[in-house]
Amino acid sequence: MASRRSAATSSRGQALPIIVSLILATSGIVLLSGRDERATLPGAGLAVGAAVLYVPASAHAPGANGADWRTDLEVHNAGSTGLTYTLDLLKRDNANATPRAGRSRWGRSKSARYADVLWNVFSYTGAAALRVTASSDQVVVTSRTYNLIGTNPWGLPEGSSFGQFVPGILDSQAISYGEEGRLIQLTQRDATSLQEFRTNVTILNVTGSVVDVRIDLYRADGTYLGVKQGAETQLRPYETRQLNQIFGPGGRSGTVTRWSSP
Repeated sequence: MASRRSAATSSRGQALPIIVSLILATSGIVLLSGRDERATLPGAGLAVGAAVLYVPASAHAPGANGADWRTDLEVHNAGSTGLTYTLDLLKRDNANATPRAGRSRWGRSKSARYADVLWNVFSYTGAAALRVTASSDQVVVTSRTYNLIGTNPWGLPEGSSFGQFVPGILDSQAISYGEEGRLIQLTQRDATSLQEFRTNVTILNVTGSVVDVRIDLYRADGTYLGVKQGAETQLRPYETRQLNQIFGPGGRSGTVTRWSSP
């Protein structure tokens, strides 16, 4: 998880309710949420004890360097009574005021696993965030996004995979209006070097309002590298967007990323 500091404001006087996640390189997630936007959150009208969680990144799509991305999702009921939930698909680079939804119900202390969830539940090819709205806060959500290996020049078995764990995050864990989040231990290397990582960043708006995001980039020694803001980081309602190789193809190492408002 990212650290928090007081800082963020909005040029529009809005809160900044987004989820930011680092994918492909290491795992880091920052959630931001605004006090004056709570009424627009999906869980605002739910009964006491209900929960809304987000998986910021998932895919059923080809990727860079021949990758073939898939996501498996697991929903677990840790409570002693039955649980119902809705699973929503929030497509990347789209407003998602009326997302695709699927519903389910099952008994206590059980898990439901959705292999290749975007395809098998939604028949969707592409990238997206996932939202789980559950009738109980005893729900636990996890996911695994992985590269499904096909024919390759490295002698790896076809059908094998490697990937990363991406947890479901409660919207109540969001960084609030007036705060700042940071992602650290980020690295960028040229893919041809076959060393280290590239850093992609996903940002996700978890309200029904347009929000603006400012991303400041730093080296580990504090040297300022630049900023991402404007149209590139403005998000429509429930929109998710991925910023590929955020430090550029030339490469950066040991950097710090700060998330705040414009």
